[in-house]
Amino acid sequence: AEKEAAERARAAGKAAREAHKAAEREEQEAARAAERAKREAERLEREAAKEAQRAEKEATKRVRDAEREERQAKEQQLRKKQAITNFFGRPAAPKPATLDE
Repeated sequence: AEKEAAERARAAGKAAREAHKAAEREEQEAARAAERAKREAERLEREAAKEAQRAEKEATKRVRDAEREERQAKEQQLRKKQAITNFFGRPAAPKPATLDE
């Protein structure tokens, strides 16, 4: 009976050690999974920041381009007026209203 009790105690101890090892493995795997998830979240955050920066850069470029086009249009209009002034020797006057209008 003592031999049988000792055998059961050894078996129970062995089962407890195996269960403990399994729990440690699961804990380590969970820690690795958490670390992978953290790295993935950080990578996605960096990508999102890069994309936002690229979009902001593109928007700034479009604003600059629009401002440049507006400035060029004004300069062209001014040159046109200046050319008319130079040609006629006086500022360009608006067309006189006709009786038809």
